[in-house]
Amino acid sequence: MTPEMIQLLIAVLLGTGSGSIAGFIVAITTIRYERRKRAAEAKEAEQRNDESLVSAFHKFIVEPLTKETDGLRKDIRRFTRAIEKSKECPYAANCPIIHELQNGQECREDCPIRAEGTKK
Repeated sequence: MTPEMIQLLIAVLLGTGSGSIAGFIVAITTIRYERRKRAAEAKEAEQRNDESLVSAFHKFIVEPLTKETDGLRKDIRRFTRAIEKSKECPYAANCPIIHELQNGQECREDCPIRAEGTKK
């Protein structure tokens, strides 16, 4: 309640205003109007905050993740093409990288195609 509303209500209750009942009705109407006005303002402020949060989320979370995902897709396509071309390599039979990718497992120490420089 605003100070003006409080003064009006006190004046009405004490009967110092013009007509107690009419003043009381005006006071109640004014109070309801002010309440609705404040509720509408609060709702608008909440909506602005929500829009701001959604905008910030999109700008700082969604857009960077989208760019990162697009970059990863591009890298995967390049990697897939490289693997597909590796079959044409003249050293493919003894290549530890191709062997690793085909089997999906680490090459054992006694693996015949393990290159000398790649032992663990």
